[in-house]
Amino acid sequence: MKKISSDKTIFSVILAAGEGRRMKAKKRNKVTFRVAGIPIIKRTIGNLKEAGIENIIVVVGHAKESVISILDTNVQMAEQPERLGTANALKHALPKIPKLCRNIIVAYGDDSFSITPQIFLDLYKFHIHTNSIVTLLTAKVKNPFGLGRILRNKTGKIIKIVEEKDATEEEKKISEINAACYVFDAVFLRECIDEVPKNPKTGEYYLTSLIDIAIKHKKKVSTLALENFKWQGVNSRSELQKAQRLFQL
Repeated sequence: MKKISSDKTIFSVILAAGEGRRMKAKKRNKVTFRVAGIPIIKRTIGNLKEAGIENIIVVVGHAKESVISILDTNVQMAEQPERLGTANALKHALPKIPKLCRNIIVAYGDDSFSITPQIFLDLYKFHIHTNSIVTLLTAKVKNPFGLGRILRNKTGKIIKIVEEKDATEEEKKISEINAACYVFDAVFLRECIDEVPKNPKTGEYYLTSLIDIAIKHKKKVSTLALENFKWQGVNSRSELQKAQRLFQL
C-alpha cells in the first residue's frame, strides 16, 4: 500500500464530541469504548496514520477528559463547547488547520473504526482523481434502518442524503447508506461552513447539509461506493456488541 504523502496539505478531523445518550455512559465518551481490546477512536487514528495521514485533529466535548486521557501527544485537539451538531463540531477544528491545507478528511469517531487504511487511501485518491469538492464514502448494507440513505438521479449521481426520520417508505428501501466519512476541499469548507442551516427540530447543524450546499452551488460531489464493506456504527451497547463480532470473524 502506497501511503499518502504526509504534509500540511492534508488534514484529518475526527468528530468525538457527541454525548451518545444511547450508550448510557454519562462520564465516558462512547469513542473510548474498546473493540477487540482497542478504544474505538484509537483504531481510527491508527488506520489514518497507517494510510500516511499524520495531521489529525480530534474534536472533543462530552466527557472530554475520557477522550483526552487516551490520545497520543501528537494528536491535536479542538473543543466544541456546546453540542450543536457535527457541522458545528467541524467548524471548531478549522482554526487549527493551516491555510495551505488543500483537503480535509472528516470522520465520525463512533462510525469510522472499521474504515481500513486502504479505504482511507482509496477515498482520498478518488477525491483527487475526480477533482471533486466533496467525496463521501457509501456502503450497501443489509439493514439500513436508522441510517442516512443515498439518493441518486437516473444517471447515478448523488442528489441528496436523506435521514431515516425524513425518508419516505420508498426511500427507506434504499440499501446504500452514508458511511460518515468525507473528503472536503478545504477552501469550499471554509467558505460554506456558515451556510449550514440550523435543524428546526434539534437546533443542531448537520455535516450532511454541506452535500446539499455543494450540489446547490453546482460543485462536483463524488461517492466511493463500497461493496461487501463490514461497516458498523456504535451508538448503543447492542451496536458495540455487533462491532465486537466484526473483529471475531
